[in-house]
Amino acid sequence: MSNRTATLALAAATLLLMGSAASASTREVVQYDGTVQPGTIVVKTAERKLYLVLGGGEAIRYTVAVGRPGKSGLTDGA
Repeated sequence: MSNRTATLALAAATLLLMGSAASASTREVVQYDGTVQPGTIVVKTAERKLYLVLGGGEAIRYTVAVGRPGKSGLTDGA
């Protein structure tokens, strides 16, 4: 499994846990006009938001904490 695949799997698992524990104020279904496939996770760091694309022009939006660049120790390699 590549680092990128492992990271996406971890993010998806985290979303599942967040979905059951998050309050209504931390997640909401919103309109999303991106050109990505359903199931895609999009993180907009400037907004501090994470989007789980549902399809049909909708996504679930979560508020997330975003660390500073270079602090995680992770690389962007596949």
